[in-house]
Amino acid sequence: MVGTNTALLISDILNIKVSDVVDRKGNPVDFYELREKKTKKLKLFPINGPIKKALKEYMKEYNPEPEDYLFQSKKGSNEPINRKTAWFIIKDAAETVGVNDKIGTHSLRKTFAYFAYKNGHSLELIQKILNHDSPADTIK
Repeated sequence: MVGTNTALLISDILNIKVSDVVDRKGNPVDFYELREKKTKKLKLFPINGPIKKALKEYMKEYNPEPEDYLFQSKKGSNEPINRKTAWFIIKDAAETVGVNDKIGTHSLRKTFAYFAYKNGHSLELIQKILNHDSPADTIK
């Protein structure tokens, strides 16, 4: 949900803490500000309706602490899941719904870009959101 609605890199998604996206009253915030791990650029991402709905359900079901990672490891320490675990979860979910194509964590960004383009957003805007240097990088 977070990846396909924000186009964040998995390294940035895994570093999100509950307090980054939920206020003190337990309500989803409107925007998430982060310094991207790869580019070191400061970015502001809107928290849209589908993400807000998922966050409300998550908060109700798990009641996490503000300092917990949104994608908390079950190893007992306050650490996020790792990239390999994220890949396995995404791959397993895809197979569960009948998608047997090669899929991984980067597929989330590609899905965001595909639907943004199909909904009429310009290639230049998508390129900027993805922090690509050229339209050719975005088209790949």
